[in-house]
Amino acid sequence: MGKEYRFYVEKCGGCGLKLSGKQVKVGGWKGDVPMGYCECGIAYTLVEIKSKPVKPKAEVEPEPEPETLPQE
Repeated sequence: MGKEYRFYVEKCGGCGLKLSGKQVKVGGWKGDVPMGYCECGIAYTLVEIKSKPVKPKAEVEPEPEPETLPQE
């Protein structure tokens, strides 16, 4: 599963659109910083959404095979 990102800023300084809480795709990179674009075209820094850790399923131990007695 790929990384998920959201805007770092809450509101676009150009058009005033609310950006907080929106999941977006990376539109480009500024060095190693992911950038995304508002609907009006202004680029903003993105931050990775930290996903909740998934609990591993409990592994079921296989039942031991019954012992076989040596045949005479």
